[in-house]
Amino acid sequence: MTVAEGLPVGSECTVSEDMPLPEIEGGAWSEPSLPGTVTLVDAGAEPLPVAVVTNTAGADDVATGFTVRKQLDDPDGVVPDGTTFTGDWECTLDGETVGEGTWELAAGESSDTLGADLPVGAECSVTEDDPAPIQDGEWSTPVISDAVVLGVDGIDPLPVVTVTNEADATSSGGGSLAVTGASAAGLIGAAGALMVLGGLLVVLRRRFA
Repeated sequence: MTVAEGLPVGSECTVSEDMPLPEIEGGAWSEPSLPGTVTLVDAGAEPLPVAVVTNTAGADDVATGFTVRKQLDDPDGVVPDGTTFTGDWECTLDGETVGEGTWELAAGESSDTLGADLPVGAECSVTEDDPAPIQDGEWSTPVISDAVVLGVDGIDPLPVVTVTNEADATSSGGGSLAVTGASAAGLIGAAGALMVLGGLLVVLRRRFA
């Protein structure tokens, strides 16, 4: 179906879908997949720009689940190879917890499907345990993406919650600076003592001259 005819070439068009969708017996709708912006072209151009709206329906008691993905930003290489990270996940519906569990992943890994047996519409969020301390480095606060809503079975790809950790090298110069400062103070003190001693010797020589 051709729409938006007669508009200027180069116009940018977006599409939305009226909600709620029609009820289906024994089934439920997932969130519709809407296209991005399309730009109008000259009349007669082929093919015309197409905006695709995708609806997915499935059994109303079967959720597709979600996954947790672990990412690591370690520009200084201070995190040992094979380091694993752990945390918890929880899914709620209408203010009540309907599922929960734990996860353990290394950098770059994704979990198996979580929450696949939970009700459609449940909202799932993730937390992370404090990572183990690292030598010559420190952790920044982890960045965890927003909670996801479980859709009907058949959604591909699965919703993903991403947990990103950043590690930075710590400065190793503090100790040497402290030693240098102490050495300088000692040298100044010694020089002062020598100056006083020299003055006393001059006075004594004049007195006995």
